[in-house]
Amino acid sequence: DFDTFNEHVERTSSISNLSQLLDAVTENLGRVLSEIGADPRVTSDILNLVAFSYRGVRERDIGEILGISPIARVMVLQAFDSFITDVNGLLRVDHDLMADCITARGASEEDSVRRRIIEYFRDREDADSYMELAHQYGAIGDSESLSSLLSRREVYTSISVTDRNLLIRSFNRLKSIVPKHLADLRANVDLGDLPVICPLLVEGGCFAACIGIVPEDVSALGRDRYVVLNAVARSQYKLGLDG
Repeated sequence: DFDTFNEHVERTSSISNLSQLLDAVTENLGRVLSEIGADPRVTSDILNLVAFSYRGVRERDIGEILGISPIARVMVLQAFDSFITDVNGLLRVDHDLMADCITARGASEEDSVRRRIIEYFRDREDADSYMELAHQYGAIGDSESLSSLLSRREVYTSISVTDRNLLIRSFNRLKSIVPKHLADLRANVDLGDLPVICPLLVEGGCFAACIGIVPEDVSALGRDRYVVLNAVARSQYKLGLDG
């Protein structure tokens, strides 16, 4: 259908900023939802989930989070096609920009959207869920839940290199409340995890936590102990401590 194709090219080619992109996605998604018999009023809810998630939301999860009937993946992808990329089943955009754009329009439901995402992923045991939760806890300022999550060794053993920066940002949010939760971190982190966790703490600016979480004897770590000791030394230097 060349007429429809040319119309689509003309419309998308005229988009020059994120606000216009959001308008186009909203219109397209609402139309497709109507065509498959779904309520087009959930369009903004779907966009909020995409915008405020860590790296995107799978289509099969959207229906469950919003409490609506499952949406056929091919139909939703049709709505997002040319606007948002599909990577391994995730709808992805520049989430910070999208969130800023939605917020600028007066979106007051960001906090509730994030809490719905937390509720959905809270009891899952996989790397994607851990990263989603770390992102959401940090975004809403739930330091207690964030600290509890970061005390679980499986978070570190399952993360990928690309998720490293998120954990650094998450640790950064713990700087002001480290004394309150340091005992939990120390009790729940295994010695063998310290070569991974300590550099993350330092890069996140949690110098006191790095010093406090390391026991006096780390010789059992072998050569990895030098990574831990280096992190401790950097922390002591940053805090102006002798040692």
